[in-house]
Amino acid sequence: KGRGVWQAELASSALTTQVASATIAPGTLSFAAQAVGTISGAESLTIQNIGGIPLTLGSVTVSSSDFVLNNQCPASVAPGASCAISIIFAPTDAEERTATVSVQANVQGDVLTANLQGQGTQGTTVVLTPLRMDFGSVRIGQTSPVQYMTVANMGQGAVGLKPLGIS
Repeated sequence: KGRGVWQAELASSALTTQVASATIAPGTLSFAAQAVGTISGAESLTIQNIGGIPLTLGSVTVSSSDFVLNNQCPASVAPGASCAISIIFAPTDAEERTATVSVQANVQGDVLTANLQGQGTQGTTVVLTPLRMDFGSVRIGQTSPVQYMTVANMGQGAVGLKPLGIS
């Protein structure tokens, strides 16, 4: 009485995630030697969307505290567009320093990476003694007694001196 098995065809399609195409350049960003305890000028990594769909960016991290990031990229980068991540080098030790920048994104493998490297050097301390010199009153056309100032390098690194000025 109307009982039976009903069959219906079901179609299934897997949801596909679109994968963007992007580059991060340079692949390795090298900083000039920098004294421990000081910071370098900013250098940049450029992320470019070379595909046909928006590039979605997530977290941006660096694997070492010797490098400091300033992410200037929006959450979405249009096809053909690019953005920059500024990085400064602030070495904590006098040796070769390396790190990896990782940018989560909707790309194959889910991450864009670039390498960072820089050489930390020993800082220098220059001491001038005495700090002031007083030549007293000297008549025009006469010469004062000679006075000497000592310039001492108290650090481990080399110090370059330019011609001194008197003011």
